[in-house]
Amino acid sequence: MSGCSYDSAMLSPSEISAVSEPLARLIESNGIKFERGNPRQYFAQLGLLSVGLTLPLVPREHLATVVLLKNYCNLWNIVVDDEIDREGGRRHLDASMQLLTLRLQGRSDQVPDSGAARVLHEMLELLPATASPAKERLRQALYFDLWEEMTGFSYEHCINSVRAAANSVEYGKYSTMTASIKHFLDLDCLFAADELEDTVYRKLRTGYEFLGQAVKFASDLGTLKRELLEEDNLNIVRILALESGLPGMERKLETEAQYEALLPSLQDIFVRSRKLALDNLESARALLAPVTEVDTRPLVKTISGLVESYCKRDPFFQKQR
Repeated sequence: MSGCSYDSAMLSPSEISAVSEPLARLIESNGIKFERGNPRQYFAQLGLLSVGLTLPLVPREHLATVVLLKNYCNLWNIVVDDEIDREGGRRHLDASMQLLTLRLQGRSDQVPDSGAARVLHEMLELLPATASPAKERLRQALYFDLWEEMTGFSYEHCINSVRAAANSVEYGKYSTMTASIKHFLDLDCLFAADELEDTVYRKLRTGYEFLGQAVKFASDLGTLKRELLEEDNLNIVRILALESGLPGMERKLETEAQYEALLPSLQDIFVRSRKLALDNLESARALLAPVTEVDTRPLVKTISGLVESYCKRDPFFQKQR
């Protein structure tokens, strides 16, 4: 098992600034709409979280760079997600797909006119140059995992536009892609001092799949109120309710009183949604625990804390503890 381990104290104040300042400057210089507070503070905090999502494969001297790359990925996700959720558009998503297609064609000098595409370009430009065939294959895996995330966002835009297309089976297949962290695994491996055996990477990748699904289902528990009152987006709670024939979930609500009146009928749906999150988390634990080549315990602990924080936003969470 790797002898390295990380904690937030390993990033000095200057390194914390380093993982937030470039993103803040990029937001400002490109006029990127960012509605989640002060970007320097936001990405400094997110950077600390990303330390816990970094496997002890990465040498200490590359830790800040890997965390910065993950912050670029997070900013890209936020820009695309907010445009779909708040505006119903997909200009940033389409530009990102165009950028990735150009990259796959070897045309890295062309960047579509989009804040999200610019963020993705900056992230990809920071990837390490390597002559290792194994690491070049990992770069292809990273591109695939980014493409998968884009596919998930394309699905979410589709079901928000065509509500009849939404069902819990396809939601579990596609929408969970938007919370994937497999590209974080790829980044760790690209900067790792040693190359992982294929069998180990395969086990990790499978565990990461379940971790991302756990995060997605858990986050849906905490966003229902916002998505019913402010954004009118579908999530697993709304879709399960629609499949169960519960009234009041078809359209955006007008008042908080309407939301409060709707809640009692949703208790069983919240329980089912929470079970999806916790079952996926348990599957990830079971898959990753036998992996002795890499210490995944900090990763699982970080995701478990994130899942629990989302579950606590479930209005029925405390009643059923």
